[in-house]
Amino acid sequence: MRPIIALLLALLCAPPVWGGESELYLKSGYFSWTETVENSAFIREKGIMTAVGVSYSGNLGWLLDGKGLIEIWGGNVNYDGYRVEDWSSFKTNTVYIGTREELYAMLKLPVMAGLTAGPLVGGGHKYWNRSRSSEDWNTFYGRIGGRAEYDTQVGRIFAEGGLSIPFYTTIQTDWSDYGYKNFEAKPKGRLATFAESGIKIGKHLSISAYFEEMNFGQSDKVALKRVNAPSGVVQLNSNAFQPDSDSWTAGLRIGYRF
Repeated sequence: MRPIIALLLALLCAPPVWGGESELYLKSGYFSWTETVENSAFIREKGIMTAVGVSYSGNLGWLLDGKGLIEIWGGNVNYDGYRVEDWSSFKTNTVYIGTREELYAMLKLPVMAGLTAGPLVGGGHKYWNRSRSSEDWNTFYGRIGGRAEYDTQVGRIFAEGGLSIPFYTTIQTDWSDYGYKNFEAKPKGRLATFAESGIKIGKHLSISAYFEEMNFGQSDKVALKRVNAPSGVVQLNSNAFQPDSDSWTAGLRIGYRF
């Protein structure tokens, strides 16, 4: 994580050298998270997620552009699932708070007057705390896709999209309130999609719509150990795992470029 943050800070602090532009942005959208066990939805979460971030984009040389961003995001969403202590059905709210850091390289090939298009490749790190289950997620992911931009009289229209996959994910879970020791699960990354389309108006304003998935396969089972067992009581341990988990977010993004 530290090397990614160091690279991002260097990128975001280098406008005088790169001659690019910075952008402060706000985005908000509808979020859905579903955990599935044996083809049946086990947990559902839905609600609004909001993020604020800063990005910097500049030319790396020839037709290659680079972009980096740092973001803080979160929200309070509806939870429809189960209690940890007795696995009875339960409805409440859960709070997410997290960060995101990303780096991209994009090849801008001239197609016709005012139109450029080309592939993009990048990757990032995403962290979040999920209050209901006392979970801390860290996931590293890669992305590949394409981007196109077209100049019009109103502004510069852009569209990008592609595939992403988490290649390393850990979940640190604290169930000490329920009599268990902390444990770590490592869900497996699955392919997901991302897309964004919008317009840059004038020198400062940008408006876009975005869609993003993040999907995980079931983790291997890990030992779930009890603590504080009464003297003379036989303590039996069980297993825990992160189920198949699929999420998506769709919303609007507004940015101010400078």
